Amino acid sequence: MSLEKEIDKTGKNVRDTINEVKHRTEAETEKLNRESDPTMSQGERARSALNETKHNIQADIDKGKRDIRSKT
Repeated sequence: MSLEKEIDKTGKNVRDTINEVKHRTEAETEKLNRESDPTMSQGERARSALNETKHNIQADIDKGKRDIRSKT
């Protein structure tokens, strides 16, 4: 693989790693907010759970992109 392609691949991997960490952090924050706030309504809890799921899926997508890139 050429140096230029390797640099591009590394840059994309770094970006995806940062995005994955960001999404996992946001998902964990949603979970902790639900666990620590007894005043949340059921609707707020449901939205928070959906947001947590959304962030986990986004993190898994970023991880998947890196995994695919590492195999090529």
